[in-house]
Amino acid sequence: MSSELAVSAAAAPVSSSAPSEQSTRKRASSSREGVARACETSERPCIRRPSSSAAAAAAAVTSAAAAAPPPSYVSFEAGKHDAALAKLLEFSAKLRDGEGPDLALDETQESGLAALVAELRKGGASAALALAPATLATFTGEGGRPGLLGWPAPYLFPALDLLRLALLRAARSGVDTLEPPMALRLTALLAPGSAAAAEKAAPLMALRGLANMAANPALRPLAAPHAGAMLESLSPFLGGESPPATRLAASSLLLNASSLLKDKAAAAADE
Repeated sequence: MSSELAVSAAAAPVSSSAPSEQSTRKRASSSREGVARACETSERPCIRRPSSSAAAAAAAVTSAAAAAPPPSYVSFEAGKHDAALAKLLEFSAKLRDGEGPDLALDETQESGLAALVAELRKGGASAALALAPATLATFTGEGGRPGLLGWPAPYLFPALDLLRLALLRAARSGVDTLEPPMALRLTALLAPGSAAAAEKAAPLMALRGLANMAANPALRPLAAPHAGAMLESLSPFLGGESPPATRLAASSLLLNASSLLKDKAAAAADE
Protein backbone atom coordinates (compact mmCIF):
# COMPACT_ATOMS: atom_id res chain seq x y z
CA MET A 1 0.00 0.00 0.00
CA SER A 2 1.19 3.57 -0.58
CA SER A 3 0.41 6.96 0.87
CA GLU A 4 0.53 10.38 -0.71
CA LEU A 5 3.01 12.86 0.68
CA ALA A 6 2.63 16.60 0.26
CA VAL A 7 6.06 18.15 -0.16
CA SER A 8 6.62 21.91 -0.17
CA ALA A 9 9.85 23.32 -1.56
CA ALA A 10 11.34 26.80 -1.67
CA ALA A 11 11.08 28.55 -5.01
CA ALA A 12 14.20 28.40 -7.16
CA PRO A 13 15.23 30.56 -10.09
CA VAL A 14 14.09 29.23 -13.45
CA SER A 15 16.99 28.48 -15.76
CA SER A 16 16.99 27.91 -19.49
CA SER A 17 17.47 24.18 -18.87
CA ALA A 18 14.17 23.84 -16.94
CA PRO A 19 11.70 21.39 -18.57
CA SER A 20 8.93 22.88 -20.66
CA GLU A 21 5.33 22.82 -19.46
CA GLN A 22 4.45 20.46 -22.31
CA SER A 23 7.16 17.94 -21.40
CA THR A 24 6.09 18.11 -17.74
CA ARG A 25 2.52 17.25 -18.71
CA LYS A 26 3.74 14.31 -20.83
CA ARG A 27 5.75 12.90 -17.93
CA ALA A 28 2.77 13.25 -15.59
CA SER A 29 0.53 11.44 -18.08
CA SER A 30 3.07 8.63 -18.47
CA SER A 31 3.31 8.31 -14.70
CA ARG A 32 -0.47 7.94 -14.34
CA GLU A 33 -0.57 5.30 -17.08
CA GLY A 34 2.22 3.41 -15.36
CA VAL A 35 0.28 3.39 -12.07
CA ALA A 36 -2.81 2.01 -13.83
CA ARG A 37 -0.81 -0.80 -15.42
CA ALA A 38 0.83 -1.64 -12.10
CA CYS A 39 -2.58 -1.90 -10.42
CA GLU A 40 -3.69 -4.55 -12.91
CA THR A 41 -0.58 -6.73 -12.46
CA SER A 42 0.32 -6.39 -8.77
CA GLU A 43 -0.73 -8.94 -6.17
CA ARG A 44 -0.82 -6.14 -3.59
CA PRO A 45 -3.92 -4.05 -2.97
CA CYS A 46 -4.10 -0.97 -5.13
CA ILE A 47 -4.88 2.60 -4.07
CA ARG A 48 -5.51 4.84 -7.03
CA ARG A 49 -4.46 8.49 -6.89
CA PRO A 50 -7.16 11.02 -7.77
CA SER A 51 -6.95 12.73 -11.15
CA SER A 52 -6.08 16.41 -11.35
CA SER A 53 -9.74 17.26 -11.95
CA ALA A 54 -10.77 15.20 -8.92
CA ALA A 55 -8.10 16.93 -6.86
CA ALA A 56 -9.37 20.33 -8.00
CA ALA A 57 -12.92 19.38 -7.03
CA ALA A 58 -11.74 18.13 -3.64
CA ALA A 59 -10.02 21.47 -3.04
CA ALA A 60 -13.39 23.20 -3.30
CA VAL A 61 -14.92 21.57 -0.22
CA THR A 62 -15.55 23.58 2.91
CA SER A 63 -12.87 23.85 5.56
CA ALA A 64 -14.97 21.81 7.99
CA ALA A 65 -15.22 18.88 5.59
CA ALA A 66 -11.59 19.18 4.59
CA ALA A 67 -10.52 18.72 8.21
CA ALA A 68 -11.38 15.00 7.98
CA PRO A 69 -9.76 12.94 5.20
CA PRO A 70 -12.18 11.00 3.00
CA PRO A 71 -12.49 7.23 3.50
CA SER A 72 -9.92 5.16 1.62
CA TYR A 73 -10.58 1.89 -0.19
CA VAL A 74 -8.05 -0.59 -1.50
CA SER A 75 -8.60 -3.38 -4.00
CA PHE A 76 -7.04 -6.51 -5.44
CA GLU A 77 -7.06 -6.15 -9.21
CA ALA A 78 -4.35 -8.54 -10.36
CA GLY A 79 -5.34 -12.04 -11.34
CA LYS A 80 -4.40 -15.06 -13.42
CA HIS A 81 -7.73 -15.44 -15.11
CA ASP A 82 -6.98 -18.36 -17.41
CA ALA A 83 -5.21 -20.33 -14.68
CA ALA A 84 -8.15 -19.87 -12.30
CA LEU A 85 -10.62 -21.02 -14.94
CA ALA A 86 -8.47 -24.04 -15.86
CA LYS A 87 -8.23 -25.11 -12.22
CA LEU A 88 -11.97 -24.63 -11.75
CA LEU A 89 -12.73 -26.85 -14.75
CA GLU A 90 -10.26 -29.43 -13.45
CA PHE A 91 -12.06 -29.55 -10.12
CA SER A 92 -15.42 -29.77 -11.88
CA ALA A 93 -14.19 -32.85 -13.77
CA LYS A 94 -13.05 -34.44 -10.51
CA LEU A 95 -16.46 -33.83 -8.96
CA ARG A 96 -18.21 -35.24 -12.02
CA ASP A 97 -16.14 -38.41 -11.83
CA GLY A 98 -16.12 -38.76 -8.07
CA GLU A 99 -17.63 -37.31 -4.95
CA GLY A 100 -20.13 -34.82 -6.37
CA PRO A 101 -21.54 -35.39 -9.86
CA ASP A 102 -24.45 -33.07 -9.07
CA LEU A 103 -22.02 -30.25 -8.25
CA ALA A 104 -20.11 -30.39 -11.53
CA LEU A 105 -20.54 -27.63 -14.10
CA ASP A 106 -22.58 -28.27 -17.22
CA GLU A 107 -21.59 -27.02 -20.69
CA THR A 108 -23.70 -23.89 -20.42
CA GLN A 109 -22.12 -22.92 -17.13
CA GLU A 110 -18.64 -23.56 -18.48
CA SER A 111 -19.36 -21.32 -21.46
CA GLY A 112 -20.68 -18.60 -19.18
CA LEU A 113 -17.55 -18.68 -17.05
CA ALA A 114 -15.34 -18.57 -20.15
CA ALA A 115 -17.23 -15.45 -21.29
CA LEU A 116 -16.77 -13.89 -17.85
CA VAL A 117 -13.02 -14.56 -17.95
CA ALA A 118 -12.83 -12.95 -21.40
CA GLU A 119 -14.40 -9.80 -19.99
CA LEU A 120 -12.21 -9.78 -16.89
CA ARG A 121 -9.08 -10.26 -18.98
CA LYS A 122 -9.73 -6.91 -20.64
CA GLY A 123 -8.88 -5.23 -17.34
CA GLY A 124 -9.98 -1.80 -16.19
CA ALA A 125 -11.51 -1.70 -12.73
CA SER A 126 -13.51 1.40 -13.67
CA ALA A 127 -15.48 -0.38 -16.42
CA ALA A 128 -18.78 -1.63 -15.03
CA LEU A 129 -19.44 -5.32 -15.61
CA ALA A 130 -23.02 -6.53 -15.88
CA LEU A 131 -23.05 -10.07 -14.52
CA ALA A 132 -25.43 -12.25 -16.48
CA PRO A 133 -28.06 -13.80 -14.17
CA ALA A 134 -27.05 -17.30 -15.27
CA THR A 135 -23.37 -16.59 -14.54
CA LEU A 136 -24.20 -15.16 -11.13
CA ALA A 137 -26.33 -18.22 -10.41
CA THR A 138 -23.37 -20.43 -11.32
CA PHE A 139 -21.62 -19.00 -8.28
CA THR A 140 -24.56 -18.73 -5.88
CA GLY A 141 -26.71 -21.66 -6.98
CA GLU A 142 -30.34 -21.97 -8.02
CA GLY A 143 -33.06 -24.59 -8.29
CA GLY A 144 -31.75 -26.52 -5.33
CA ARG A 145 -28.17 -26.68 -6.62
CA PRO A 146 -25.61 -25.00 -4.35
CA GLY A 147 -23.44 -23.40 -7.02
CA LEU A 148 -19.67 -22.90 -6.90
CA LEU A 149 -19.80 -21.38 -3.41
CA GLY A 150 -21.20 -24.69 -2.20
CA TRP A 151 -18.34 -26.79 -3.51
CA PRO A 152 -16.20 -28.78 -1.06
CA ALA A 153 -13.75 -26.49 0.75
CA PRO A 154 -10.57 -27.75 -0.97
CA TYR A 155 -12.12 -26.92 -4.37
CA LEU A 156 -13.37 -23.42 -3.53
CA PHE A 157 -10.39 -21.20 -4.20
CA PRO A 158 -10.48 -20.87 -8.03
CA ALA A 159 -14.17 -20.00 -7.96
CA LEU A 160 -13.54 -17.42 -5.24
CA ASP A 161 -10.62 -16.04 -7.23
CA LEU A 162 -12.81 -15.39 -10.27
CA LEU A 163 -15.61 -14.06 -8.09
CA ARG A 164 -13.42 -11.51 -6.31
CA LEU A 165 -12.25 -10.18 -9.71
CA ALA A 166 -15.85 -9.95 -10.88
CA LEU A 167 -16.99 -8.18 -7.70
CA LEU A 168 -14.47 -5.39 -8.24
CA ARG A 169 -16.16 -4.44 -11.52
CA ALA A 170 -19.71 -5.77 -11.11
CA ALA A 171 -22.72 -3.55 -11.60
CA ARG A 172 -25.30 -3.56 -8.83
CA SER A 173 -28.06 -5.23 -10.85
CA GLY A 174 -28.50 -8.88 -9.94
CA VAL A 175 -26.16 -8.74 -6.96
CA ASP A 176 -28.67 -6.59 -5.08
CA THR A 177 -31.37 -9.29 -5.18
CA LEU A 178 -29.31 -12.14 -3.73
CA GLU A 179 -30.59 -13.76 -0.58
CA PRO A 180 -28.53 -14.29 1.51
CA PRO A 181 -26.57 -11.21 0.40
CA MET A 182 -23.22 -11.77 -1.27
CA ALA A 183 -21.33 -10.15 1.61
CA LEU A 184 -22.80 -12.62 4.10
CA ARG A 185 -22.15 -15.58 1.79
CA LEU A 186 -18.45 -14.70 1.73
CA THR A 187 -18.29 -13.83 5.41
CA ALA A 188 -19.76 -17.25 6.28
CA LEU A 189 -16.76 -18.90 4.62
CA LEU A 190 -14.51 -17.17 7.18
CA ALA A 191 -16.41 -18.36 10.24
CA PRO A 192 -14.27 -20.19 12.83
CA GLY A 193 -14.74 -23.91 12.52
CA SER A 194 -15.98 -23.79 8.94
CA ALA A 195 -14.34 -26.11 6.45
CA ALA A 196 -13.39 -23.21 4.19
CA ALA A 197 -11.71 -21.26 6.99
CA ALA A 198 -9.41 -24.21 7.65
CA GLU A 199 -8.08 -24.07 4.10
CA LYS A 200 -5.14 -21.92 3.04
CA ALA A 201 -6.33 -20.39 -0.23
CA ALA A 202 -10.11 -20.14 0.31
CA PRO A 203 -9.96 -17.58 3.17
CA LEU A 204 -7.44 -15.51 1.21
CA MET A 205 -9.76 -15.27 -1.79
CA ALA A 206 -12.86 -14.67 0.34
CA LEU A 207 -11.11 -11.80 2.14
CA ARG A 208 -10.03 -10.30 -1.17
CA GLY A 209 -13.56 -10.71 -2.51
CA LEU A 210 -15.05 -8.80 0.40
CA ALA A 211 -12.40 -6.09 0.10
CA ASN A 212 -13.14 -5.72 -3.61
CA MET A 213 -16.87 -5.61 -3.01
CA ALA A 214 -16.40 -2.71 -0.58
CA ALA A 215 -13.99 -0.99 -2.97
CA ASN A 216 -16.51 -1.10 -5.85
CA PRO A 217 -18.70 2.04 -5.63
CA ALA A 218 -21.59 0.20 -7.30
CA LEU A 219 -21.60 -2.57 -4.67
CA ARG A 220 -20.58 -0.45 -1.69
CA PRO A 221 -24.21 0.17 -0.61
CA LEU A 222 -24.73 -3.62 -0.57
CA ALA A 223 -21.59 -4.22 1.48
CA ALA A 224 -22.12 -1.39 3.98
CA PRO A 225 -24.90 -3.04 6.07
CA HIS A 226 -22.56 -5.97 6.72
CA ALA A 227 -19.41 -4.04 7.64
CA GLY A 228 -19.76 -5.16 11.25
CA ALA A 229 -19.93 -8.83 10.26
CA MET A 230 -16.85 -8.35 8.10
CA LEU A 231 -14.90 -6.84 11.00
CA GLU A 232 -15.97 -9.62 13.36
CA SER A 233 -14.65 -12.24 10.94
CA LEU A 234 -11.12 -10.85 10.74
CA SER A 235 -9.38 -11.76 13.99
CA PRO A 236 -8.33 -15.31 13.01
CA PHE A 237 -6.59 -13.97 9.91
CA LEU A 238 -4.72 -10.96 11.29
CA GLY A 239 -2.37 -12.85 13.60
CA GLY A 240 1.16 -14.00 12.92
CA GLU A 241 0.08 -17.61 12.37
CA SER A 242 -1.63 -16.62 9.11
CA PRO A 243 0.39 -16.41 5.88
CA PRO A 244 1.54 -12.89 4.94
CA ALA A 245 -0.77 -12.72 1.92
CA THR A 246 -3.76 -13.60 4.11
CA ARG A 247 -2.80 -11.00 6.71
CA LEU A 248 -2.51 -8.41 3.96
CA ALA A 249 -5.96 -9.29 2.63
CA ALA A 250 -7.44 -9.18 6.13
CA SER A 251 -5.79 -5.81 6.84
CA SER A 252 -7.14 -4.47 3.54
CA LEU A 253 -10.65 -5.60 4.44
CA LEU A 254 -10.20 -4.00 7.87
CA LEU A 255 -9.47 -0.68 6.16
CA ASN A 256 -12.36 -1.01 3.70
CA ALA A 257 -14.91 -2.08 6.31
CA SER A 258 -13.82 0.79 8.55
CA SER A 259 -14.25 3.16 5.62
CA LEU A 260 -17.76 1.80 5.07
CA LEU A 261 -18.60 2.67 8.68
CA LYS A 262 -17.03 6.09 8.29
CA ASP A 263 -19.12 6.73 5.17
CA LYS A 264 -22.23 5.64 7.05
CA ALA A 265 -21.46 7.93 9.98
CA ALA A 266 -20.84 10.88 7.64
CA ALA A 267 -24.13 10.28 5.85
CA ALA A 268 -25.99 10.13 9.16
CA ALA A 269 -24.38 13.41 10.25
CA ASP A 270 -25.56 15.11 7.07
CA GLU A 271 -29.20 14.11 7.62
